[in-house]
Amino acid sequence: MKLDNDTIIAISTPNGIGGISILRISGQKVVFLLKKFFKKSFYPRVADYSCFYISENMSIDNGIVIFFKKPYSFTGEDVFEFQCHGGEIITVLILKTIMSYDVRLANPGEFSFRAFLNNKIDLIQAESISQIIFSKTENSVFSASKSLNGLFSGHIRLLLNNISIFRMQIESHIDFSDNNINLLKKEDVVFEVTNLLKNFDSIIKNIQDSKNISYGVNLVILGNPNSGKSTLMNLLSKDEVSIVDAEPGTTRDIIKSFVMICGVKFNLIDTAGIRISDNKVEKEGVRRAIKIAFESDLLILLV
Repeated sequence: MKLDNDTIIAISTPNGIGGISILRISGQKVVFLLKKFFKKSFYPRVADYSCFYISENMSIDNGIVIFFKKPYSFTGEDVFEFQCHGGEIITVLILKTIMSYDVRLANPGEFSFRAFLNNKIDLIQAESISQIIFSKTENSVFSASKSLNGLFSGHIRLLLNNISIFRMQIESHIDFSDNNINLLKKEDVVFEVTNLLKNFDSIIKNIQDSKNISYGVNLVILGNPNSGKSTLMNLLSKDEVSIVDAEPGTTRDIIKSFVMICGVKFNLIDTAGIRISDNKVEKEGVRRAIKIAFESDLLILLV
C-alpha cells in the first residue's frame, strides 16, 4: 500500500472551549512550517514556549511546540504539535492558516494509518488505540492498553514462529526420508500439533475475552410470551425500557439496554415471546428473537 506524501493536520482535542487545543501536523513540510510560523528552529522532543505568527510581524497566539524528528515519531514522519489556547475561533484560525500552505486536513485515523505503513505499529496496536479512545469501562482500557504495548502481538508472533519451526522440521523429515534418518517421530508430531492447537485455542479465547470487555457481553433474554422477560429486563436495567402487560405478545421487537456488573458491560436484549402466530409483525419479532439468541454470548431462558 502506497504512503501518501501530503502533509496533514488535525485538531487532536475535542471541539469546544477549554484551556488548550492541540494541533498535530505530520509530513514533509513540518520543518518548513515550523520556521514559517514560529520563526526559529526546534530541538526534537523538547517542549518550547513559542509565538505563532500569522504574518511576518504579527503573532496571534503563543503556546507549547514539540517537534518530533523522523523516524522517532508516532507516524514515522516529521511531526510537530502546537498547544495553543483552547478557543474555537483561535484554533480554527491557526488551522486554516497552516492549511493555506498546501497542507490538508487529515482523514479519520490517518495518523495511525501512517504509523502502520511506516511500521511504527501493527494492525492490532492500531485497533487498540481506537479501543482506548472509545472505552466505556476501566477493564476495557486495561485490556486495550496491553494490546497497544504489544502483548497480544507478541503471542501471535510466537505462534507464527513455532509454526515455522515445525514446518521446517516436517520438510526436513520428508527431504531426508530416503536416508534412513529419523528426524521426527510420530509422537513428536502429535505433541507439536497438540501444543499448537492449544496455543490457537488460547489466542481465540483471549480475543473473545477482549471483545467482551471492549464491547460488552451480549445477554439475550428468551422465553414464551408472559414468562417475565420484560419484567426481568426492567429489573436488571433499573429502568422501564420494556412494556409489561398481562396481554401476551406485547414485545414484538428487539429492546436493548445495558448494565455494569463488576466492571463488565452487559448488553441486555429483551425479545419477543416465542410462539406460533398468524400476526405478520409478531412473526417477524419471533424470527429476530431466535436469530439474536444464536448470536448471543449469554442466554437467559425464562420458563
